[in-house]
Amino acid sequence: MDINTISNLLGCNTDRACKVARSLVDKGMIIEIAEDKFESLHPRFAATNRYRRWCQEQGIPLKKNLRVDNIGIVLERPYEDARTTADKP
Repeated sequence: MDINTISNLLGCNTDRACKVARSLVDKGMIIEIAEDKFESLHPRFAATNRYRRWCQEQGIPLKKNLRVDNIGIVLERPYEDARTTADKP
């Protein structure tokens, strides 16, 4: 998604949308695939990445967390639905 689309969906200006998107990149939840163009990660990867970074930020050891795993599992279906719906005319 380009930054203009993100801005429109969030209902904010492009500067704010860019700041939000880059924050999510820093948290390991999305990636920047081109200048001002972003792609979401699969929910399992996004949740795991964020949890890993949170553990680092808090200084606690990383260990398996079923809640984090379940968040990814619950979000898989809507993620796949949104991706396949977006590809249809």
